[in-house]
Amino acid sequence: PEPDDFLLYPEKRTPDRRVYWADPKKRCAPNTVHRWWYRMLEQAGLVGHGVRSGLNMHRSRHTFATEMRRVAGVEAASQALGHSDLSTTLGIYGHQDQRDLERAMEALARTREADSRDDES
Repeated sequence: PEPDDFLLYPEKRTPDRRVYWADPKKRCAPNTVHRWWYRMLEQAGLVGHGVRSGLNMHRSRHTFATEMRRVAGVEAASQALGHSDLSTTLGIYGHQDQRDLERAMEALARTREADSRDDES
């Protein structure tokens, strides 16, 4: 089986979540998935030919999750990440970046200004 099968179809993994390409008694070499990952990035035009570092899977997943949460909300991010429980997503990716905090503070200030104007009327 190809690495794609195990990333796209998690049910094909073994019960202990190890990934085997052929014989379950032989684990894949540690760099097999790494090489596959960079080949896919290269095919997608995200890295140059022969680049094999700088954009690992963990970092990419984290970036995807953060952007998905920002654009579509934590529920959509949780579903896209395949989490069965929203608390998993919130625990890992629930941090707020500085822009989120700035937007929240600006919204609060606008609300208070509007309330103040209403009180004066």
